[in-house]
Amino acid sequence: MSVEPAPAEPDTTRNGRSSFWTSLPGLLTAISGLLTAILAVCAFIYQISGWGDDTTTATNSNTSTDMPTSTNHSTTATKAASSPTAAAGTEEPLWQNKLLFGGSGVDFDTVPPTVSPGDGMDFYDADAHQIAPLGSTALLAKWTGVGTPTAADCADLLSREGISKTQTYFQGAKFCVRSKETHIVVLIVFVGPKSGEYQIDVTVWAPRD
Repeated sequence: MSVEPAPAEPDTTRNGRSSFWTSLPGLLTAISGLLTAILAVCAFIYQISGWGDDTTTATNSNTSTDMPTSTNHSTTATKAASSPTAAAGTEEPLWQNKLLFGGSGVDFDTVPPTVSPGDGMDFYDADAHQIAPLGSTALLAKWTGVGTPTAADCADLLSREGISKTQTYFQGAKFCVRSKETHIVVLIVFVGPKSGEYQIDVTVWAPRD
């Protein structure tokens, strides 16, 4: 009795060698290429969809960087005659605060007043509690009335009794003065000694003449 031979397996080789794409290295290469292609497509889609947002962000960033920012610097002194803070003839002060009064003198033609040695000063401490004007147009007059004078009170006192001569001051003394250039009206109240000089309480009004 004869036995029939088993059917032969299909030949998966060509010329006795396995196909590259059916081998493990071939499969890995194919998968890697497919993943690379997918990632490239995703990146392209993301760039297209997010391009407008990135441009807006960049624009906003540049705008905020290029805009000038306010500085918290102290106020630069300006000529009081051109200051719009208070109109001439009103009782509203242009500036009010305390200063140290000494030999360096104070320039009241600026707002706020500045310590200004040399020709720029209006009044200075001439030693021995003497307030001295610099120049014939800087006027001062001691207030001897009751209470604290207003801008109108000081302007009136200066027009009647203002002089360009040194006068003695003391603690609590009040003087109405006028700057030599812009004729700013100022009330000076001598508070007391401080740091080797004399502290004064200053109220500055706009010119009234």
